[in-house]
Amino acid sequence: MTTATTQTEKAYALLREKLMGGAFSPGQRLVNRQLATEFGLSVIPLREAISRLASEGLVQQIPGSGSFVRAADEREMEELIAFRACIESGAAAEAALHITNRQLLALEGHIEEWEEIAAKIAARSDKTATKKQMQRWMEIEESFHSRIVEASRNRFLADASRDHQVLARFFDAEKKRTGLTSGDAEKTCRGHRKLVEVLRQGDPEAARLAMSRHLAGQG
Repeated sequence: MTTATTQTEKAYALLREKLMGGAFSPGQRLVNRQLATEFGLSVIPLREAISRLASEGLVQQIPGSGSFVRAADEREMEELIAFRACIESGAAAEAALHITNRQLLALEGHIEEWEEIAAKIAARSDKTATKKQMQRWMEIEESFHSRIVEASRNRFLADASRDHQVLARFFDAEKKRTGLTSGDAEKTCRGHRKLVEVLRQGDPEAARLAMSRHLAGQG
């Protein structure tokens, strides 16, 4: 890997982390020189990183105006939720038939970490997650859903899910921008536990319903 490639990867990783962590406001302009100085990089790798993020749908590039943080509208969020309901609910049903004990243990590990974070949120005076807790919560969310899709053993479902995974996580972060509360964290943990239970039981339709309810924010 060349130095230029390494610098671009570093810029991409740093900028993507800030985007996913809610460091920027929707519609905020990304100023190349300002970000390059902040990251200790030159402008060229920063510009390449922004272009890559634009290809993933996280950044909007407007000719003559610059690059801006993607501002998701309500209709887009509804469409993505509907898409995920079709793809990931189907993946959960398939996973119920094929998931291994090792994969179930990995999902249990994610839930245990979620519960640890939820307990820390509950212990805070404002009952709301810190930015660091929120960022880790979303990272676990992405891994949890990826593991279920992988357990489905369906490459078409996996491809469709992978194409929209980054944008889905970004939109999730947008929805939680006002803060992840203790009550929401506990509700999510319960929903994930129920999902893992039906996967363990090998019940496809129950798994499909549990995933649909989770994506709809109903547990």
